[in-house]
Amino acid sequence: MPMITVNPDARSAGEFPNWRAGEYELEITEIEQTVTKTGKDQLVLKLSPVDEVMDVDGNPLPKPGTLRDWVLIDPVQTKNGGTVSFLRAVVESAGLEWSNFNSDDLLNKNLRARVGISETGRNEILRYLKRK
Repeated sequence: MPMITVNPDARSAGEFPNWRAGEYELEITEIEQTVTKTGKDQLVLKLSPVDEVMDVDGNPLPKPGTLRDWVLIDPVQTKNGGTVSFLRAVVESAGLEWSNFNSDDLLNKNLRARVGISETGRNEILRYLKRK
């Protein structure tokens, strides 16, 4: 096996502080289309903050990192028999019209999202907010 050279100053991924829960302006910096373990098509979004990000104690984070979100492409059936599209929420938050589009149309678009902290202690997108 080849020798792996490590950076002795690198921090563990588990050491990065969480963002304070709240609403953020985010830029879609990467998009990848993948398939879930159950065979459903999804987009994997890498999102970078546009504005300053605070940690949970209210201190500015000079390098807040990025968030990832996994968005199903097809609508999901609800318990009451309707459908809901998580992708539509992304598209409309990015200021695009809800119609057929190329996923690259979302690249470098800004959107607003509500960010929270999951039960596992990581930041997560709770909801994409529609543009007014």
